[in-house]
Amino acid sequence: MFDKTICVVAGDRGGLNALLPVLSIALENGCNVHAFLAATCKTQYEASHLKLDSRIQVVTGDATMHDVGDFFSTRECDLLLIGASQSQEGAQAAIHAMSHKGLTTHIISVEDMYGSIGPIIDSAGEYFSTLCVIDQFAQEIAVERDITLTDRIAITGGPQFDKAVEVKQNWAERRACIRNALRAKDDTLVFLLAGGVNGSAELLEIVDKGIEIAGVEDMAQVLLRMHPRSTSEDQQVLGKYYADRLGILHEGDGKQAAANIDDLLPGVDFVLSGFSTVNHLGILYEMPGVVYVGTPAFRQDLMAEKNLERPPEVKAGAAWYVQTPEDMARVIRALTLSDVVKSRDVRFIRDEQHRIASYNDGHAAERVWQEMCKLMSK
Repeated sequence: MFDKTICVVAGDRGGLNALLPVLSIALENGCNVHAFLAATCKTQYEASHLKLDSRIQVVTGDATMHDVGDFFSTRECDLLLIGASQSQEGAQAAIHAMSHKGLTTHIISVEDMYGSIGPIIDSAGEYFSTLCVIDQFAQEIAVERDITLTDRIAITGGPQFDKAVEVKQNWAERRACIRNALRAKDDTLVFLLAGGVNGSAELLEIVDKGIEIAGVEDMAQVLLRMHPRSTSEDQQVLGKYYADRLGILHEGDGKQAAANIDDLLPGVDFVLSGFSTVNHLGILYEMPGVVYVGTPAFRQDLMAEKNLERPPEVKAGAAWYVQTPEDMARVIRALTLSDVVKSRDVRFIRDEQHRIASYNDGHAAERVWQEMCKLMSK
């Protein structure tokens, strides 16, 4: 494969993260890799918050037909690799690329989480040569969106989740290390919140008040990581919440323990978001405290970005779903009961998480690479 050239288009960090393990294999096999980064990926790369292999030739630009066209005007490729995107701008870059190259180039994409490829399917699904998805449930979601994809889907697992296998193997050691850095006691309940583009204050309020209702204030430690695309309005509303709310339980973002939010998971007891990739990773780790929070802002963004009313992981029964502080309190109580009296809901969630996690064997990147080789050999 040393004479093959792969072009990559990515707009969202989550979508790019699903491609990076595969690109490492491609580079090891002598492929040339050219990447066009738009939207969040462009912003983070230009700010040096995103590091890529030096062998990847990177171009940044806007998600316009003009910039995408310029990228392809000086380069031919044997394969176009598309990063999934839930943002409108990121999806637009992918759609322009697929429309530009769809009739002359094989196109493959790797979905980074349930439903994340949806906006691209709606506008350019006919151009996919192969769509790689996490598991059978993800396949069903994609086919519901476009039945013509049925014979073009490969269940590969998620390359960005291959690392989860190693993490699970020494979970106890990692948990002790993270909790020590957080100065969390053995009985401390650590809540990790992944903020959204909007709705971060509502998320924090539901958790904050839910903790109070459950009566575990003295045991709780709350960490909030802001979304890289958090709007200025979201940040202003959150600032007002901090100012108005006395006795808030929020204790920072936990970066003293781990710079990457994913690396915090072994040390926490609850992970909460509207529909973040970190929640899905928590499911693969079979953490019973994975909670999706249905604030009005999160529901609006989920409908806008995925055309879904609830996260697919909730539909699959692998996580909790809350909309009020009272809902949150019920989840906390269910998970702090003794093992002898754990609720039926807890047992059901554990069973579904185990089913989903069974697809994650650490070899997804290799399977995606095999699918890429099939296309490049045609």
